[in-house]
Amino acid sequence: MSRIHKAWEKIPLEGELQLITADEVRNYSGKEPRLMMKFDHSSNLPPALRETGRFILPLKNGLYAIIKGEGYHCPEWCGEILTFNRQTHFELKTTSTGLSEMQHLDIAFNTGLLAHFLEEPILYPTIRGRKRSPQFSFRVGNHQLEATGVQVEIDGGFEGRNSVTLVEAKIGECDDFHLRQLYYPLRFWSTHTRKSIRPLFFTYCPESEIYRFREYRFEPEVVYQKPHLVKAAAYRISDSNAADFEPLSRPQEYPFPQADRLDKVALIPFLAAEGETTPEKLAPIFDFSPRQGRYYLDACRALGLIDDQGHPTQEGMNYIRCAPEVRHRLMCKAVMALPVMQEILTNLLLSPGCRLEKSDVEQVVQRATSLSPTTAGRRTQTVWSWLSWVANFSPLLQVTPSEVSLRERPASPGKPTSASQLELF
Repeated sequence: MSRIHKAWEKIPLEGELQLITADEVRNYSGKEPRLMMKFDHSSNLPPALRETGRFILPLKNGLYAIIKGEGYHCPEWCGEILTFNRQTHFELKTTSTGLSEMQHLDIAFNTGLLAHFLEEPILYPTIRGRKRSPQFSFRVGNHQLEATGVQVEIDGGFEGRNSVTLVEAKIGECDDFHLRQLYYPLRFWSTHTRKSIRPLFFTYCPESEIYRFREYRFEPEVVYQKPHLVKAAAYRISDSNAADFEPLSRPQEYPFPQADRLDKVALIPFLAAEGETTPEKLAPIFDFSPRQGRYYLDACRALGLIDDQGHPTQEGMNYIRCAPEVRHRLMCKAVMALPVMQEILTNLLLSPGCRLEKSDVEQVVQRATSLSPTTAGRRTQTVWSWLSWVANFSPLLQVTPSEVSLRERPASPGKPTSASQLELF
């Protein structure tokens, strides 16, 4: 349990709605309120809040509401990935450096993708950054609340002839997000214009180069509640860098990976290229602790994509520059080159029916790493998560919650299936 989570055990929680000041938070916990009161994803909530169904809303400078209810929203599926032809007359070279939310929001705007999704022929970027909100009232469940002077941050605001679009942007997909990030900007700008306000949740995944948009509507606006999805779509902009790649060399020996989210590991070479090379720098980007940041850096080193100093290796640079479909194959090759994965694959090919139970994989992990049975069980969860990720890109690998197996590729008429036909990638 983190220090912030432990500090929350000292704060008494009362009733459905509780108002608490910054001074009270500091006196109870001994921690700064700015660290104690902002959790953008429910996974970051202290157990004291998460297990009792509570979330936090700022009401004014130094005053917060702790409320029982639904304060977070899970992004909906955006549908099949569509191809969008960029509308710029030449490639924007300066957009290839960097990995910030606002940078890729700018790319979506400059290429015409944002206007295409919004069906607004003319858009102007007019809003960005932090401001203090005017006074507004709203209802959460049965409680009437009032906010004033609250800090409101907008990653991008775009004005069209009849509407204003307010964007909350993230790098990578997330399990959920705090509704405050959409609702407070909506109420802020509703007091400044009579144009329709369009709250938009935008994500960009660097490893797959996919832009996702979700437009929401709060009905009625005076109620803080789960929003209605107006429309959603996922795109890949054409003319991606399609550089060739060389297969990864066998990586050096590093601690056994303890990073379950391979999609986050896949982002690290991009971040490393921008100098985000320490656990402390990764922690706020991924919303986890510095210790987890170290695990994820070690995992990326084990795959041969960054070096001991946290800089992209030559293979890592090839990975960054590849087209998404090539990048996915490169990551799959790196994963399956790990000794423990080679051991699992060997056992899988030789097992009856080409399938292994999760307990079988745990035994393989224990033998291949000399870990204790308890630790091997935890590490198996990482292995299982990585195999599940690889299965998304392999037509022959299948992973369920209880077993991993190889699908049999149909043989040609009159010919048996040979071992050489079982090509994973």
